[in-house]
Amino acid sequence: MMSGQLATNATLMHPIFQIDDILRLIVAHVVYPTSRHQTQPWSYGSASSAPSKLNHGTLGNAERRALAKMARVSRIWVDAALDALWKEIPTVEPLFGLFHSSCLSSSNRHESVQFSRPLVPSDWTRFIYYAPRVQRISLLDTRWTRWTVDPKTFLYLSHFHPRGSRSILPNLQHWSWDTHRGAGDIVGGMCFLSPTVTSIEVTLGHTTSHDTLFGFLYNLPMRCPALATLAIEYNDREWPDWGLEATMTALQSIFAELPMLKRLSLPFFMDTPQFIGNVGRIPGLKELVISCPEKLVGHFIDDDSDEGLLPTNLGGIGGAEQTEFFGDLTSVTLQSTMSSCFRFLRRFSSRNIQHMYLTVLHLRSSTQLSECVHLVSAHCPALKTFHIQYTPAQHDISFDTSYFPLNALRECIDLEELSVGHPRVAPWTDDEVLEAIQCWPKLKVLRLNPRPNRAVAESRLTLRTLWNVVKWCPNLEVVRFYVDTAVIPDLNALARQEAGIGATMTGTSTAAVSTPGSASVTSTALAMVPAKLGAAGIKGSTVLSLVDFGISQRVDSSTQELATFIATLCPSAQVQGSEIWKEVSTILKVNQATRVEDQRKIDTLRAEVERLMALLGGKAVGLPV
Repeated sequence: MMSGQLATNATLMHPIFQIDDILRLIVAHVVYPTSRHQTQPWSYGSASSAPSKLNHGTLGNAERRALAKMARVSRIWVDAALDALWKEIPTVEPLFGLFHSSCLSSSNRHESVQFSRPLVPSDWTRFIYYAPRVQRISLLDTRWTRWTVDPKTFLYLSHFHPRGSRSILPNLQHWSWDTHRGAGDIVGGMCFLSPTVTSIEVTLGHTTSHDTLFGFLYNLPMRCPALATLAIEYNDREWPDWGLEATMTALQSIFAELPMLKRLSLPFFMDTPQFIGNVGRIPGLKELVISCPEKLVGHFIDDDSDEGLLPTNLGGIGGAEQTEFFGDLTSVTLQSTMSSCFRFLRRFSSRNIQHMYLTVLHLRSSTQLSECVHLVSAHCPALKTFHIQYTPAQHDISFDTSYFPLNALRECIDLEELSVGHPRVAPWTDDEVLEAIQCWPKLKVLRLNPRPNRAVAESRLTLRTLWNVVKWCPNLEVVRFYVDTAVIPDLNALARQEAGIGATMTGTSTAAVSTPGSASVTSTALAMVPAKLGAAGIKGSTVLSLVDFGISQRVDSSTQELATFIATLCPSAQVQGSEIWKEVSTILKVNQATRVEDQRKIDTLRAEVERLMALLGGKAVGLPV
């Protein structure tokens, strides 16, 4: 009865639904509604995937129900809906659910998964139907972590698979495994790997056994010869019990056997000079990530190990036979101690690094932060994104006042995003920021430590910096910095000063030679400057953390003046601060709502004028934009 109804529905549907691409596009918009438009997250500044390049993520219950309903509507939708439903699974447990309950020793999914008897070919019918649809195994959902798999279960899958040596998941592309959360044996889980896998993420714990870890590493090139992404993470409160030196030796031996490796992520403690040298020799490596687990941040002190010789071409080191490490890098993420970061930074020979994210966990001197930024500026001329975050531990407060000169990055003329995080207030002045931003005409995102957590002094940045960034950075979309509002500049005075500087630079002697109309022309030009800046403004969100420690107490009149100044330069501004600044935030929100309503009325009026002109046979010429 059901099959006959599905066949009838299939014949009654429009012929356009016979096109597979149309079906999958509809399914994609049902499952991933947020991917219809590009968004710009502030963390890394990169646009998310478009509809043609779907965002990865485990589906929720609502999406799964929608796909199940689509699969039941007609046979036309079955393949497209099931492919989307099984494209990514949170763990391998749903695969075991494809076997009949008589095959499993326990029906409770939170217990150890085991087979109660040898598998026969008829037990594989549903598995073979659904398994080719799985492309990603991602351990993202904590709801699926209270279970384990008996090691013998993986052996059963490999031994009794009806297709012999063929892959259990023939179209798998991404494999994620977390031994610390009970996902099971790494070597056993490798039975799901196939030559189609291009991305692997493995999370280790301090109890990971030597045999399973080394077995996984040494078999990796044979199982996944086309591997492009390898991420080995460590997430535990204790230091690892397995041999670290032996692990790095095993890793070094497989790098040469993975010719397509483009992205490598390693734990922060794999940073010996010899190991870094072998990592740097990986041909074609584009992205390097060194990560420290959150559970260990603040629970260790930097070591005193020697950084070793630097056989690179940096700083004139090396002779005729120079070895270049990391020659093809374009993106670097380092989350470790400053000494560990230096071990990598001083060996980079690539001149094409465009994105660098540094999280410094410990300093050994007050000058290390400045040395790090100078090193990045000197050897990364093509840098577009630079994030630097200093996160000291509780015992590491000796150098938390150290900073770096902002103009140290003046050589990075293509810089588009700069983000600085520090426990202390930035010591830069308005002139120092102005000198730096004049070197970055393409700047889009500027965050100068907007939320310090050890702010015991007022910021040296004033509202003059806001004027400067609006004037010198026409492409600016996001601005966040900590600003002192003790003095509110006069926009007309700023415009007059800029006009005076411009007149001086032209070389004309306006003081000696004056004309009767020069005063009116100058006043008109000065009046246009604030309007021009206000019209352009900053396109995206502007968050200002306003300083008030009882020193800069404001009255109602100056509060309105402050809101007017900010709204003129940044139509979409938002402010953060103490209770006294809530009124400023309210004024800005009202101004934004009024501006939106006025723009709506203008658009309506313009459309009406164009309609009337079209009826009269003319054209609406000279309408304001």
